[in-house]
Amino acid sequence: MPYSILTDYQKVLSTEELIQLTDINQAEVVNTTVLTEAISYADSLIDSHLAELYDLPLTTTPLLIKQLSVQVTICYLYGFRVDEMPAAKKFMCDTAAETLKKIQSGQVVLNEIKSSAKDLTFSLLDDTDFTITMSSLENY
Repeated sequence: MPYSILTDYQKVLSTEELIQLTDINQAEVVNTTVLTEAISYADSLIDSHLAELYDLPLTTTPLLIKQLSVQVTICYLYGFRVDEMPAAKKFMCDTAAETLKKIQSGQVVLNEIKSSAKDLTFSLLDDTDFTITMSSLENY
């Protein structure tokens, strides 16, 4: 199940902009195949950042993940279809990339799916491993 769908893009982009970003055949319509492929790319990138901390596939899509899917998809489309990315879109892309890094490092937690976070295993300097379970952190 994709994290975002066409209607999510229609809320943040004009029809003309969607056509500009997806219309590889000059048909003057939104090419949903191109959009779907871009969403798939974005969602795969998101999953690669979630994989260490969360069970995939996600059973629900948190709002933050939906927003990131839209943002990364737009960045991907702009990267292939527009010679120069507008400053506001570049800022959005940079922010999305930073947010993904923070999710991957655990600095940003997806509260809606917090219970599916995996246990973390750390190695100490003396090569001793210890595991922090999510249940052990509930009291802190």
